[in-house]
Amino acid sequence: MDEKWVQIFVNGARDYFGGISDTPAKVGTSYLSESIANDLLDYTGIIGISGLCRGRLYFSAPSTMLRHLLVTLGEVHADSSYMADMVGEAANTLSGNSRRELGRDFVISPPTVIEGVPTGDQLPRSLRSLVIPIIWHKYRASLVLSIESIHEPVAANG
Repeated sequence: MDEKWVQIFVNGARDYFGGISDTPAKVGTSYLSESIANDLLDYTGIIGISGLCRGRLYFSAPSTMLRHLLVTLGEVHADSSYMADMVGEAANTLSGNSRRELGRDFVISPPTVIEGVPTGDQLPRSLRSLVIPIIWHKYRASLVLSIESIHEPVAANG
């Protein structure tokens, strides 16, 4: 995956956390993973991607981080359904932020939310994935890009 593409997703993550908190997110060193099951945490939002490329974006976070995010947003409830909504909204916003940069040919699906580690068809099969650690406060989340067939966006005018 081209570094320009990775930077678009990194910027999207920074924008997301910067928009909901005075504490910006730090982005750790990204790495390739053959099996992302070890990189996924308590809750995972999965976004299907098509158009310019094919694959999935995963945003996975520990429940403690999601509770902190909910409190930061003024939510008094932080049970499992609220945490699932939070991780799904985060995945949707992260992919949406990237879509703004990549244009209308970067097509995203509504999020699928999994509590626990995804299995089977929810994980990439023969595709190496790029894992981008996101650190907010003391919590570590994972933004995982399992994308193939990347094409440059076609200019809107041509």
